[in-house]
Amino acid sequence: MVDLNKLERLYKVIDLLIASDSANSFWKDIIPKTLKLPKNISSMKQLFEELKRNPFGSDSSNKIRLLVELGIKADDALHSDPDFLINAKEKLSTFKIFKGLSRDPITAQFYEALAQLKNLNNLSDDEKNMLIDEVQNKLLNLIKERNSVHFKPPRLVTDILHTEQQEQLLKSQLKLKVSENRTIAYIYSNEPPSQVFQQGLKASGFDRALFEGTLSSTVGSKTSMYILSHNQLDLKKAQQYKYVYVVDVFSPAIINMNNFPKNPTPDQSLIPRAIESGEIVGYFQVTVGENPQIKNVERNLEYEKTMDPGKQLLFRADSRHYSGAPSKDAALHVFQEGPIKSEQNKVSAQKKTEDLFKTGMRPWVNYSDDYKEYIDNRKPTIFISTTDDIERALKFPEEVQAKEKRYIYVMYKPERAIQSVSVYKDSQHALTDSEFLVPGGISGEHIIGMYTYENGKYTSFDYNPNSTINIGNDPKYFLEERGLPIAEDMPYTEEVAPKVEI
Repeated sequence: MVDLNKLERLYKVIDLLIASDSANSFWKDIIPKTLKLPKNISSMKQLFEELKRNPFGSDSSNKIRLLVELGIKADDALHSDPDFLINAKEKLSTFKIFKGLSRDPITAQFYEALAQLKNLNNLSDDEKNMLIDEVQNKLLNLIKERNSVHFKPPRLVTDILHTEQQEQLLKSQLKLKVSENRTIAYIYSNEPPSQVFQQGLKASGFDRALFEGTLSSTVGSKTSMYILSHNQLDLKKAQQYKYVYVVDVFSPAIINMNNFPKNPTPDQSLIPRAIESGEIVGYFQVTVGENPQIKNVERNLEYEKTMDPGKQLLFRADSRHYSGAPSKDAALHVFQEGPIKSEQNKVSAQKKTEDLFKTGMRPWVNYSDDYKEYIDNRKPTIFISTTDDIERALKFPEEVQAKEKRYIYVMYKPERAIQSVSVYKDSQHALTDSEFLVPGGISGEHIIGMYTYENGKYTSFDYNPNSTINIGNDPKYFLEERGLPIAEDMPYTEEVAPKVEI
């Protein structure tokens, strides 16, 4: 999944250099003795303005499309005459002089950085994230270089540069390396680390916030089912709190509010129900002043530890084999829960080639949290359905009939899981299926393994080598201890009678 925080940061930096009020001063004297934007930059600015007028302009897919278009324009600019020559061509007396002049290094570096984005759509999500990072760093370095010569950036730009420098320092001290499928966010809080490191963070209620692509006006209320997080570090805002927590969350379980129109809280995200102690990287504090500094950085010792499986496991029957190989799928059509509303609203259509042991179980959309419609009608929402009863899991998926082959995934129960009957007591389905809804899905490392079920028997069990759930060295012993079925392919161990000493 594309890291929306990285995407938003790059978008903001390019906006500053192309479409903001400070753009003209950045490009001052690039065209000699004028404050005009270079011609190619002006055409890029038009693309930005068109996107801002688009009611769906905040959608990440549209922003990625814009980056690709900017990359194409930048690549074209690299292979055309320099911008100032295009503007000054009529004033030049000879063609020889015209061709002898060259593009200034600032413009050339800018186009070279952006030109890399022209093939962004052809990359994997992990490659997209790396390229977005690389282009952003090149543009920030360009601003620093320009700052040391002619350009005195406005406060907004210097704040970005200062924050970037502080974030790099923070990541170094926390030894932070985020894996694919996960996203970093910041929580501003007055809760002490002694409590948060042990207990995590929890939402207070079950109030919904997502209504078919529209945010509730009470999205940040105390009775909401969400925790508010910040996509980027804002040191000035962070000064108002005692602590800032760095959290590392399964990407589908963090909902970027910048994707919603009429968003009352820009650059923030919603994290449903709970952030576990193992997802909290650490904390830091911020000094007070015009240029706030990060201080007292401390890493959480519970972060990235192998996790205890807990007293309760979750199960989900699926038609997809964990390896993603279509030849092994029980149902040959593409798995989905309900129709997909549109390309813009689709979170992540799980590809047939994806290894579920790595990518995890993801919901289909991130624009609705209507749990009643999901429980009764399986209308796409931010939830995936699971149960704590493996026998009841065999009722699903509906596309696989009777004793046909299916796969039952054994999973850790995340703290954000919601028992259906606790939010919807009138649903017969919630009452009879012992169902748990998991907002944002379940990450690959929380999947313990997968049973294959065929002709009324559990024929095999595949352990997930990527799992961070501590089940010991013997999966069979773990399953026996939990009273779960022992698959036919598991080695038989004859019970030995205890020796009697005479």
